[in-house]
Amino acid sequence: MPSAGPVPTDRVVRTGEGLALSLRQVRDSDAPDLSDLHRRCSEETVRNRYFTGMSELSPRMLRVFCDPERGLTLAVRPCGREEPVALGHLMYTLDPGVGEMAFLVEDAWQGRGVGTAVARALTVVAADWGLAEVRAETSLANTGMLRIMRRLGASVRPQGGMYVHARLPVAEAVQAGGPAGS
Repeated sequence: MPSAGPVPTDRVVRTGEGLALSLRQVRDSDAPDLSDLHRRCSEETVRNRYFTGMSELSPRMLRVFCDPERGLTLAVRPCGREEPVALGHLMYTLDPGVGEMAFLVEDAWQGRGVGTAVARALTVVAADWGLAEVRAETSLANTGMLRIMRRLGASVRPQGGMYVHARLPVAEAVQAGGPAGS
């Protein structure tokens, strides 16, 4: 596992349209807000994130999100709002120099640049951690995630059937994306 680099606690990033988003590392006290976020998401959105339908996050999943030993989970809030509208995850893998990225954006906030801003911020953290590559697994149906990964410069390959494997070279993505924060 890489040594944990700087965590973007209380950091603000902006979408392409200028929407300010507050990023904060998830804490145990955020569990009720994370559960509420998942309840506000459609079945399709949850299935795109986890490859399965689920109406509630299990206590085990909530513990994983709040455990810094497993990686970094960011709660994403529009500045001035209390409840998160998205989550971003940068998780450790067994492959040296490689992390896995995933995120969930509430349906009402999709298509507004939130996912792209979160992906860029996570890529900057991956660079801070010294990772060479970030991977993402998704389905062919998750066109939003595929669009974001391609926009960041990832190579996208089908993995048989309905799944897709995206590989993003961290240094190139950070250099091409410019500053991720404000």
